[in-house]
Amino acid sequence: GGRRMRKTADLFQTTTRVHNEREKVDQRIMAGEKGEGALVTAVVFAQLAIILCYRVILKAGTCAWQSALPALAAAPALILPGRAAAKRGVKPFLLLPLLPALLADMLLALTALLDLSATFLLPGEGRFALALAVCVFGLAAQLSSGMPALARLARMLAVPFILTLLFSILTSLSVARLGNLTPILGKGILPTLSASLFMIGCVWSAPLPILLDRENGGKKAPRALRYSMLAVGLCILTALAVALLWPMEALIQPLSPAKRMMLLNETSASTLVWSLLVFAWILLLMLAIGASAQAFQDIALDVAPVKKRGWVFLALPYALVLWPAAAGNEKMTKWLVALSPWRAALMALSIVLCLVF
Repeated sequence: GGRRMRKTADLFQTTTRVHNEREKVDQRIMAGEKGEGALVTAVVFAQLAIILCYRVILKAGTCAWQSALPALAAAPALILPGRAAAKRGVKPFLLLPLLPALLADMLLALTALLDLSATFLLPGEGRFALALAVCVFGLAAQLSSGMPALARLARMLAVPFILTLLFSILTSLSVARLGNLTPILGKGILPTLSASLFMIGCVWSAPLPILLDRENGGKKAPRALRYSMLAVGLCILTALAVALLWPMEALIQPLSPAKRMMLLNETSASTLVWSLLVFAWILLLMLAIGASAQAFQDIALDVAPVKKRGWVFLALPYALVLWPAAAGNEKMTKWLVALSPWRAALMALSIVLCLVF
């Protein structure tokens, strides 16, 4: 009788343990998907915000939010074929065209971070020393933790960042003017449409998690479309809020890009907004830098697998962007922003090659 009771107890205990372990696995998978989705949102939104502040607002004025609208169609236009390519199998060397786009992402994000820091946090400090500190810190953190840590951090920062943007807008409503949104096309239809090309180039990385998940045919990133659309939506709302708070004449003045990133702060009645917003931008840009470097390493390792020196492929993109970003060459930045649409073209090229071969 005692043996029978032990067997019965073991039976129920085993059933309960398996059930709990399965729930834990499911929760980990769901948390991983949400973390990767939050990282996609952060990277895409960071690039959209950079291009918005460095080029689109100056070019389109209060209609910058309209220039971001075509990116809502560009995201599924890249992600859906990307899913089809992932299901058929992705050859690692076909993703090599994406390496210049990843370097461009890193260079833009690091440049924006240095501009923001030099303007508001550490004026007069050497850009090279700050750039070196950012790159060394980012590399060391990724060597010890890797992509899962970036995904978890993105998930943790998602809600505070969105709340910071909303808080900035709500504390600035006293100067909002609906009349700023007229005329409908601001500086005209041609500048508005041409500015949209820069925004389309920013959603190029949305299919990247799908294409890099070659073992599972892209199944590990099922919500890539949803999160990339969320990023574009946040950009549109941010640009719309800026348009409500600032008239056309103020937006097309030759302000520095760093000051454009803090336009929501300039009209806020709260002194807390400044610190929240500037640190939110810095954390967001650091996430974008780290995610781009990690993707660079993943692609390079698939093409040239090395067991002991794989860290070199993670350090290489940091080394390549360090000096150009630290130099702070305005012409270089303008040239890099002008090439933004080509990032989406490189992604489209890789997807077509994956589908053909």
